[in-house]
Amino acid sequence: MSQKDSLKRSGRDLLLVIDGHSLIYRSWYAIPVSMVSQKLGIETKAVYGFINAFFRSISEWAPTHCAVAFDPRGPTFRHEKFPDYKAHRKPSPPEIPSQVEITRQLMGLLNVPVIEVDGYEADDVLGSLAGKAESLGLDTVIITGDTDALQLVTAHTRVHMQSGSSQGKVFDVASVTTRFGGLPPDKQPELKGLQGDSSDNIPGVKGIGPKTASLLISKYKTLEGIYSALGDISPRVQRLLEEDKDNAFLSRYLGTIVSVPLPVSIADCTFGNYDREKVIDFLRDLEFISIIPKLPSPAGRTVENQKIPVPPFESKPEIIIVKTNETLSMLQQILSDEHPFSLWVDTRSPKDPLLFITIATHDSKVWYIP
Repeated sequence: MSQKDSLKRSGRDLLLVIDGHSLIYRSWYAIPVSMVSQKLGIETKAVYGFINAFFRSISEWAPTHCAVAFDPRGPTFRHEKFPDYKAHRKPSPPEIPSQVEITRQLMGLLNVPVIEVDGYEADDVLGSLAGKAESLGLDTVIITGDTDALQLVTAHTRVHMQSGSSQGKVFDVASVTTRFGGLPPDKQPELKGLQGDSSDNIPGVKGIGPKTASLLISKYKTLEGIYSALGDISPRVQRLLEEDKDNAFLSRYLGTIVSVPLPVSIADCTFGNYDREKVIDFLRDLEFISIIPKLPSPAGRTVENQKIPVPPFESKPEIIIVKTNETLSMLQQILSDEHPFSLWVDTRSPKDPLLFITIATHDSKVWYIP
């Protein structure tokens, strides 16, 4: 029995919680072509990737409850403790904020709570929702692309790790423990205390890598246990630990997901009560016609539509530049078959000559025609 089937048959309600910024950013970088809504006049490919992943998750997990968490604007308590936290990250692409807002609007039409808590990250909201749900007898699936969330995995909380808008992998306690060399989910902050995390600019203990960190935590369980047993540790590692003791405890602090005061209850997250026609109208405005058949019914069931063929969404298609007679003939042959395809014509500069046309075909290829 798969993990998904085991959750569906557990007899418990299921909360699906989504890391909003994580999926939007990964969709933005995963989709190689531009997508612009002519009616709204803005780029929409990150929203497209997000809503594809959202509807797919609804279909796969059949949740009874759903919520989306976003990072707030401004610093968090981690920045107050360590101003250089995530300081090396590049600014967001200028197209992202408007797509975050569109995603919020779409979730609002679906009556899915969008949650931000000032001073805390989305991970803290995800963890708080999962903890509250478990205390009320619900299972939880967290949709994210951020491995920090793996520390939240329990017997009743799983993490569905996604990359871009691909399906990714589901992590339970066993798979997290295997991934981290025998360390269970709740030891991940201890691990981060020693080895740090370059993606978040968390320093850790200089000179201690993942292998040494795992061995130390496996044997001594916590930072406190390690530092109380320094005399039993090799002189080189002992010296490194002593020199960077403050950074070790700081890094664990920065890498630990904490509980936050939630502005909504789990009951507020009940999924399925929305106006289907309003959602369809909004998807049409976004020109997401192929997504409409995937829209769940208000009862939570996927709507079947046999008249509209919808090719599977691929995050990494093969891109072919049509610049020879041979590639043109290949494209002509594919288009002559009875398969669906999508066409994109760049009309953003109507006064200038046509720059290019792109055609996405059923075989996961994108044909770029200058």
